[in-house]
Amino acid sequence: MFKKILCILLVVACLLPLSACSSANEYELTFNFDENGKKEYIFYTDECVVYVVSGLMMCSVDGKSKMLEMALHDGDITVEAILESASADAENEDIKFTEYPDGSIEYHYEGFNLVKLNSLTGSKDLYFLPDSMSYYDIQE
Repeated sequence: MFKKILCILLVVACLLPLSACSSANEYELTFNFDENGKKEYIFYTDECVVYVVSGLMMCSVDGKSKMLEMALHDGDITVEAILESASADAENEDIKFTEYPDGSIEYHYEGFNLVKLNSLTGSKDLYFLPDSMSYYDIQE
C-alpha cells in the first residue's frame, strides 16, 4: 500500500513542472469568424495599426473572456506582448510561421493567422485573419 502511494506521489511530482510551463497562445486569443469580409481597425499606436478581417478577436484577461479591442485600449495586453508571445510560440515550435522577403511574418494559430506586416511606408501593422486568408490577401 505504501509503495502504491509513494509511486502515485512520485508521478504527480514529475507532472507538476509540466503543468507550470507556458503553452501556445498565452492570451487565449480566439477568432470568431463573421463572414462580413470587412477589414476593421481595432487599435492603433504611432508605430502600428491592429486590424481584424472578417471577424472578432477575443482574449483572456485574468481568466475572463474580453474583446481584444477592449483589452488593448484598457492596457491589459499590449501589441508588443502579443508579438513576443507569438514569436515565443513559433520558437518553441508550438505554432508554424512563415517569413516573407519584406520582413513580414505570419503566425499560424488554430482558427486564425496573425500577420505582422511590414508595409512600404514603414509601418508595421498587425492583422488577425481567418485561417482561410494569408499575407497575400492583405497586400495593397
